[in-house]
Amino acid sequence: MNSFERILAALEGKPVDRIPFDLGGTRVSGITKPAFTTLIEILNEKGYSFDLQKHSNQFFDAKQQLIELDAEICDALGVDVRGVMPNLARKSPEPVKKEGYLFFTDEWGITYKKPDNSDQYYSRETGPLPEDPSIEDLDSLKWPDPTDNRYFLGLESKASNYVRDGYAVVMEGLGAGIYETASRIRGPEKFYQDLVKRRDFSRALLNKVFSVKRDFWREAGKRLGEHVQIIREGDDLAGQKNMLISPKIYRDLIKPLHSELFEEIKNVFPSPIYVFFHSDGAMREIIPDLIESGIDILNPIQVSAQGINLEEIGEEFGNRLALWGGGIDTQTELPFESPEAIRSIVKHRLDKGSNYRYVFSAIHNIQKDVSKDNLASFLDSFWNSRER
Repeated sequence: MNSFERILAALEGKPVDRIPFDLGGTRVSGITKPAFTTLIEILNEKGYSFDLQKHSNQFFDAKQQLIELDAEICDALGVDVRGVMPNLARKSPEPVKKEGYLFFTDEWGITYKKPDNSDQYYSRETGPLPEDPSIEDLDSLKWPDPTDNRYFLGLESKASNYVRDGYAVVMEGLGAGIYETASRIRGPEKFYQDLVKRRDFSRALLNKVFSVKRDFWREAGKRLGEHVQIIREGDDLAGQKNMLISPKIYRDLIKPLHSELFEEIKNVFPSPIYVFFHSDGAMREIIPDLIESGIDILNPIQVSAQGINLEEIGEEFGNRLALWGGGIDTQTELPFESPEAIRSIVKHRLDKGSNYRYVFSAIHNIQKDVSKDNLASFLDSFWNSRER
């Protein structure tokens, strides 16, 4: 099997020669620049001779400080999937320096900042709306043009080359999900209040974001449809212990938009096309809703969140859903467990994952707090599993 065949077989629940692997294929399964330095050290100790400066000169997502893994690195790691990222402001921003911080504003009018000379993420600073906006204020905003050619420059040739070389392709969207983008435009605290107290305004804001994202995927389907197999969408709907919004609010306001968006994606991209949905946290209660809305892949299977267990979710939903992630928790396990414990965790998850539609990956992006021994143990455990 080549990687393309392996990924599609895993997503369909068909036999595979080994569990497929993702690192760096999406904005939620990548590796930050400090951890990438550690990764290069590990690979070079295994006989490679990668030049750190050469291989760390481009971000997949500068907002999260995620390095774009080039073909040589992916081949060395045995990665089965390749990602294409639209040319958004967050990919390679041109920040303004002020009072010790770097600032940039994205296509949605949201401004982000991070400390200068720091490898931290950019975090939201301000949004484009006034303090007490009306529905009419939404019409006056400068919304992204979803057909803007600059978003797509170079993506078709990149994606077609990946498929030609035997890899499945994941395409990222126009920023975050419908719910998350609306929250950042309005400001999270005000947005949560609006969902309860100003339902008409919340609905109008969510609908505006939805329409831009729908039109972006329509354009993407025209341009890249024959070269893309997986579309990544997502909304972080939960925290560590419970949902960030009630399931009822999700079902009333957001699920209908998810359903329409995912249906549109499947209409404009030729088959096979799979919707990859990312949500961290304790969101098990709405997994049936997400399946009904049309998702095909659930990520990241955050096992440190309440009610999230790879084996239980696989047994309950594995006949209707592929699981992507769950390999090692980058929040609680990878930085803090011993190398021996990490090897045991990875082996257990691989054993369990082999019973389901499964793509092995870390649980979200690998951060700077991982030690070389622990990162090496994570990778070695996966590599060794391929030889058994």
